[in-house]
Amino acid sequence: VPPGISNYQQRAGRAGRRAQVAPIALTIARGSRYDQASFRRFDDYLKGLPNVPYINLENPRFFHRHQVSCILASWLTQKLATSSRTGSPRLRDVLGDRLDSAAHKGLLEGFTIWLQSVEGEEAQKTAHAMAVGMPNGAALQGAELIRHVREEAFSRWLDDVCDRWQSIDDRSQQAEAQVTAAESEEEKQKANWKVVQSGREKQLFLDRLLTESLSRLGIIPTYSFPVSSLSLEVVRDRGHGRGSDDIELARDASLAISEFAPGAETIAAGRVWTSAGISRRSSHSANDVWMDEGRLQICRNCRNVERLPKDGDALSVCPSCNGSLEMPRRFVEPVGFLTNYKD
Repeated sequence: VPPGISNYQQRAGRAGRRAQVAPIALTIARGSRYDQASFRRFDDYLKGLPNVPYINLENPRFFHRHQVSCILASWLTQKLATSSRTGSPRLRDVLGDRLDSAAHKGLLEGFTIWLQSVEGEEAQKTAHAMAVGMPNGAALQGAELIRHVREEAFSRWLDDVCDRWQSIDDRSQQAEAQVTAAESEEEKQKANWKVVQSGREKQLFLDRLLTESLSRLGIIPTYSFPVSSLSLEVVRDRGHGRGSDDIELARDASLAISEFAPGAETIAAGRVWTSAGISRRSSHSANDVWMDEGRLQICRNCRNVERLPKDGDALSVCPSCNGSLEMPRRFVEPVGFLTNYKD
């Protein structure tokens, strides 16, 4: 049973889209409480009304992102003016291939100087013009707008990107030091493998799409960018080749994390597909992509989740309620799931 009437309508509405003679929607209620409760009151379930989507234009945080995106669009136009590459820009296309402390400082200073340029001031005027007709307090103006764009948006995004690149680079340098200090061939091979892995991770990180990076941090509006959708890739060819295009298995990330988790089953194209693992490939480009990994701690009291630095110390108390914390655990943020070719 789909988790809500809007999900049911979306799935049932897909039946017959290829002009089958008799499209049918078949719902199978499993033994879970939700499925059984829905089955017992299925008329009520079908009569349910989906939530009406809406946008609160008086939401300051929402509107501020529009103003920020307006200014960043002008800055990016200048940054990419000499690029001959087609397609969506990647982090490396805008920020370069090295994001150490010197590069971080240079990028921030360059953006600050650009804000004071003719192009920067024109972009600010456009962002100001967006506020016409909006309620008082919804839009940013003057020095407040410049401060927000530079510190609350651009600097926060740049800090996040550079910190993550630096952590990968630190691991790479540690691995190179281990190669030099290795006393046996086995130790040297292991250290060399770490060097290769960190280099590949760095490359995948810099190949991330710019819009994905900006929208995931809430710097720009997230609608129209598929940043919260995950797919189950049906593997029908050897070598993890992509499946047939007639099988489309995509869910919002909040649903996919359970519905497509390894071991879970889903029905498509007349058969049951079982998720077997986590994919490293983008559902759009079929290329390997960077996946976020790290450590987290959960509060035993308020269940607050705290993300930890990859190599940092564990926290002793919860920053939210001062309660005790569980032991740190590792996590990975998947970009998708896949089936097993053998199965």
